[in-house]
Amino acid sequence: MVLVSGPRQSGKTVFAREIAGAEYPNKTYFNYDEFGNKNILLRDPAFFEKLNRIDDSKPLVILDEIHKYHDWKNYLKGVIDGYGHDYMFLITGSGRLESYQRSGDSLAGRYFSFRIWPFTLGELGNNTVSPENFLLHPLSAPLPNNKIASKIWSDLESFSGFPEPFTIGDRLHYSRWTTTYHKQLVYEDLREVLHTTGIDKIALLYSLLPERIGSPLSKNNLAQDLSVSPNTIDSWLGVFEKLFITFSIGPWSRKIQRSIVKEKKLYLFDYAGIQDAGSRFENMVAVELARAISLWNDLGYGAFTLHYLRNKEKKEVDFLIARNNNPVLMLEAKAGATDIPENISLFQGILKVPAVVATGMANIYQKSKNMHGEILLITASDYFANLP
Repeated sequence: MVLVSGPRQSGKTVFAREIAGAEYPNKTYFNYDEFGNKNILLRDPAFFEKLNRIDDSKPLVILDEIHKYHDWKNYLKGVIDGYGHDYMFLITGSGRLESYQRSGDSLAGRYFSFRIWPFTLGELGNNTVSPENFLLHPLSAPLPNNKIASKIWSDLESFSGFPEPFTIGDRLHYSRWTTTYHKQLVYEDLREVLHTTGIDKIALLYSLLPERIGSPLSKNNLAQDLSVSPNTIDSWLGVFEKLFITFSIGPWSRKIQRSIVKEKKLYLFDYAGIQDAGSRFENMVAVELARAISLWNDLGYGAFTLHYLRNKEKKEVDFLIARNNNPVLMLEAKAGATDIPENISLFQGILKVPAVVATGMANIYQKSKNMHGEILLITASDYFANLP
């Protein structure tokens, strides 16, 4: 099986249908959310055998939102064990299919997992840089003053990377879309997973998150604000991640004296509504980087992780990419930066890796060296247009 997961309305269904239409003459599409489909699995678990075939090629069975079926793991285990040699299965869903919380037999060894993200500049910029070349030369000179990339970056900032508001490109439409989208996330998806009547407090937690982008997240403070326990906050935030509402990165502590070791930084997939310009800019950068390392992991280039650097003196660098538990690249996101922050040099002296300062200012491209490595100060849209 191939499992394709990602946020609600990020294009999973369109992707699956386009793949099926282009390459597979024999295919069938099943959406568990569609009216009447919920009983099909009970009546006929192997319903796909009734497919009228065009030729003798192996059929593709697309199962959309199947993780909402109460016994979905056991069902998938059964169909792949019983029919895996005769059919191909593409499974899509807005929950994290590979780690969804409901119980069931393990699917280990029976699937490859891929994730679809909202649009990012690295995708829309049509770059030809391979992951291998980027990782070998992360400070290589991209095209400066890339006007196409600058326009895409501006549109992403205004409308987010979700396909519908991005392609329509109208701020009023985005406002209507995001209001409906967040209601669906909280009052449908979260309520369905958490089975709780306290949905209003969960909605309040969600509304507080944009103000905390870019800072280590204190679950104790959130717990006090909402009059619940820190464990409850931790549980709710975990479900936010499982449903691709948020994602988080943890601190990197190896070789960093007096590093903080627990508090994570949290980011939103739908960032265009973040009011603070600096926080919105950092969230955009986080999405670009997280999308990239997600793809590199899915394609087998290594075990990549994304972190941030911060010590107890509050010296910080926004992002650190690690490969196989070794630092690869530091990156600072500063919307108004015109020079290199001193914290970059401080942590570069410890980790000995190249560093990038991504700025929202136009037409910035500066390279410098110190005894610890190279630093690139560059307009964000120019840099991320070349991120594979």
